Amino acid sequence: MSANHFVPALARKMPTYQGLPNYFENPMKALIKRCSICPSVLNFTNVVVEALKRDLDIEAEVEDGDEGIFLVFVDGSLVIQRDGDTLPDIEEVETAIEIESSTVSA
Repeated sequence: MSANHFVPALARKMPTYQGLPNYFENPMKALIKRCSICPSVLNFTNVVVEALKRDLDIEAEVEDGDEGIFLVFVDGSLVIQRDGDTLPDIEEVETAIEIESSTVSA
């Protein structure tokens, strides 16, 4: 019996996990580090997370950070951050992520 006979048998035994994200379709990982005590940053983070899921089909992880920060990372690279007292708008966040994803996949 050749080794090729074992491949279909192994493939049949591979489990399928329904309901889990398919990282082969959308392997991008987004991380938002934000201030955990600033009400405006907390609210904005929630809006951004919802928009990323809705508009780009990206599940963003949220992590508490230092006071006053708002940073967005994609696959470990910083793509956009708070500029002084000004938070980026949602379109700026999404555009920064799209630019980063196009440079990674190119």
